[in-house]
Amino acid sequence: MSRPPSQWVNTEPDPGLPHALLARLAERIPVGTIEEIWLFPTRRIAAGESTVFLVAAFTPQPEQRRVITARYTVTRDRRGTATVSEHLEEHGTAPATAVTRIVSGVLQRMDEEGEQPPRTELIERAAERWWQLVEGLGGPRAVPAADVPNLSVAADEAEVSGVEAAGSGAIDDENEIDYQ
Repeated sequence: MSRPPSQWVNTEPDPGLPHALLARLAERIPVGTIEEIWLFPTRRIAAGESTVFLVAAFTPQPEQRRVITARYTVTRDRRGTATVSEHLEEHGTAPATAVTRIVSGVLQRMDEEGEQPPRTELIERAAERWWQLVEGLGGPRAVPAADVPNLSVAADEAEVSGVEAAGSGAIDDENEIDYQ
């Protein structure tokens, strides 16, 4: 995932950078529930910048995954200070084997439109993998490795804070996810 070029010199942390958006996402979706995440390239839009993450999260049923999109719109004032607008939406559940096919359909449409594919990261409930991803995008380590609790099936039951549910609660192989 490439970082959009900056035209400002800020000395404060920038909440609009991809690593900061991921840290923000971890406050809403427990990392211990995340199986895989797709990080779509940041795009310039009329309002500023748009970044989309697609999350496949574990459910209490081992063969099912929750499909959640997180959309972030970053606007900047004249000094370059970022304001982040966040929209999380749960599209429902899908068979674990179908999630990759659903995302593949999105990727095929992106390729037809000449857009870059997303970066895919397998997290598999591992906080260490999550924070390595954040660090790899230029962010600080938010949780020291020694302090990471053992995240297990109990995390499946965790509430996802502020996620808006959409649709009937189920996604089949025919459904599409709009990443825009």
